[in-house]
Amino acid sequence: MDLSVELSRRLHYKYDYIRNQRMQTFISPSTYKTCTGVAGTVIIADTGKIFHRGQIPLQRDRFAVFYDYTSRYPQYPFYCKSSLPEADLLKLAMNMSSFQKECVFWRSSLAIQTTRMSDNDAG
Repeated sequence: MDLSVELSRRLHYKYDYIRNQRMQTFISPSTYKTCTGVAGTVIIADTGKIFHRGQIPLQRDRFAVFYDYTSRYPQYPFYCKSSLPEADLLKLAMNMSSFQKECVFWRSSLAIQTTRMSDNDAG
């Protein structure tokens, strides 16, 4: 069985942050995988189905860029939160094509589609 699936079951995990002390009651830190690199290093990981977390910088500040991909029709929209406030997204979208804007503001079309699906189910 997949380790993350087993941990999810044992932790009764749905979503949210898990503190190190709690995680360590179920799994030894010796099983953790650490990804480090010199300045400019790029690390690519599919974190969709694994427990993951960035370690707190210990010696100096760390600057990082995170890129994520989310479907416009996600299975669990609750987990797909923008890291930017709506006002910032609107500013960025000013010079975008219609298609790009649809990708950035997919939540509004999801709400419309959910309503349409509910209306179809009711009829």
